[in-house]
Amino acid sequence: MLRSLGLLGPTGNMLPVKVVTTLTNGEKVTGNLSYTYHSLDNWQRGEEIDGMEFTLRNNLVSEYRYVLTYLGI
Repeated sequence: MLRSLGLLGPTGNMLPVKVVTTLTNGEKVTGNLSYTYHSLDNWQRGEEIDGMEFTLRNNLVSEYRYVLTYLGI
């Protein structure tokens, strides 16, 4: 999944924005996803940069932040 998120880029319109999961006790957890894309301008060979960041917030007052980094070859 992470690979496809990185390949779709900022023009992708197929990225999920809401995920609903049911816990074993029957409680539903709703997660909302948001995406931020960082500019790849002036990306140098051998330089590692943050390419995309996504944040997951759910109704249990939890927040998770993930960053996809790119290494210039």
